[in-house]
Amino acid sequence: MLLVQPDGSITQAADDLIFPNRTALLPDGRTLVVAESFANRLSVFDVATDGSLSNRRTFAQVGDHTPDGIAVMPDGSVWFGSPMTAAFVRVEEGGRILDEVKTNGGRWAVACAVVSDGRQLACITADTSIERMPQGDSQAFIELLDLADGG
Repeated sequence: MLLVQPDGSITQAADDLIFPNRTALLPDGRTLVVAESFANRLSVFDVATDGSLSNRRTFAQVGDHTPDGIAVMPDGSVWFGSPMTAAFVRVEEGGRILDEVKTNGGRWAVACAVVSDGRQLACITADTSIERMPQGDSQAFIELLDLADGG
């Protein structure tokens, strides 16, 4: 992972990440969470005022799930799309799964975003497969999931 400074200079911020995907800041504004798809985990780093990262640690090991796009809830839990298990999953630090929602028709769960002040989750899914995707055979969907209890 690279850090680009306002002056255009580039430095390495983190290494040894296994297929990193989406990143997001936790509510404290000082902790960066990274989805590592093929490591089946979410990792976190402390973020310094200059943007440098330190104190890497595991936020959650997520079993067979392959975290892709993520969204952070106000309580610090993290939703992620898991393409290979066709589910959107919410996990808290330590790895306890709080919610799991399967996609319609087994579509890939690609990414998500918290919307409506935390009352809904916008879910991006794809009707594709490992074989079809390189051929451009994919159709995307955006669906809204109501989060009745704010989580």
